[in-house]
Amino acid sequence: MTTPVRLKFQAEPKDAGLRLDQWLANQQGIESRNQIARLIERALVKVSGVATLKVKASYRLRGDEVVEVEIPPANTSGITPEEISLEILYQDNDLAVINKQAGLVTHPAKTHQGGTLVNALLFHIKDLSDIGGVERPGLVHRLDKDTSGTIVVAKTNKAHQGLAQMFKKHEIHRVYWAIVAGIPKKKNGTIESNLARHPKFRKAFCSQEHGKRAVTHFEVIKSYKNQASLIEVRLETGRTHQIRVHLSEMGHPVLGDKIYGIKRQSQLLTNSKIKQITQNLKRHALHAAELGFEHPRTLAPLKFKTDWPDDLKELLLALNSL
Repeated sequence: MTTPVRLKFQAEPKDAGLRLDQWLANQQGIESRNQIARLIERALVKVSGVATLKVKASYRLRGDEVVEVEIPPANTSGITPEEISLEILYQDNDLAVINKQAGLVTHPAKTHQGGTLVNALLFHIKDLSDIGGVERPGLVHRLDKDTSGTIVVAKTNKAHQGLAQMFKKHEIHRVYWAIVAGIPKKKNGTIESNLARHPKFRKAFCSQEHGKRAVTHFEVIKSYKNQASLIEVRLETGRTHQIRVHLSEMGHPVLGDKIYGIKRQSQLLTNSKIKQITQNLKRHALHAAELGFEHPRTLAPLKFKTDWPDDLKELLLALNSL
């Protein structure tokens, strides 16, 4: 995309009192409150009757304003396309599905200006939707840096909007495989809590009363001699670090996770060989195995499944040999 997307919305009397960012996040063509916050910070959101520099995310609507939003084109971001290896599972004129390798950050940030999935996408695909803003062209959702597996990206704004709505309405089929420490008492169940950023550790999240609702369904597929378990996880919501936090708070952290449940992993892993393999892992044992959705334009059902990457196959082979 080479031109900015300009959106215009009319606030109604029933909207009076709502925060601007909360209200905008529910409008067609808007990805998230995070996107809105970035646009407001760059003075790209205008509210009738309010000086542009005074428009804040916390602005309370009167209920009669016209709100204009400008989303800059992705190719003005300054992000450099990079020839990073990328496994493209599927691609058409509307979207692409990628098997993301572990160790690849999804999008640029202060600590990762290059070497990200976005840098790779700009090299291999180029024509990406710009609804996500200059830093996140094509991105409808994300995977943690050390989580491997399937991720869908949008090439047109219409496809982006359609996919975003499906994620919002929980209409996307998502299955993750996790290898966790220990043997859960329950063979299946649902974990539900509100997740928010950890009050002491900025890079971590935890369950807190004021957080966002997060729902994780799990099933134990196989257990390995009191050392570890293979768990299938189905997401109802998709909060940052959701699976890792929920499984850790359940008492069975994902093996190799350097943020959640490090001490607990050490306590539950008593087999020296498994402990050594886990310590040598350069990622956590979490893989986005299945992704299914209805094509946003053709309405055809699409489903993708990816196998374990080689490093986790090695861990599973060792566990199976116990």
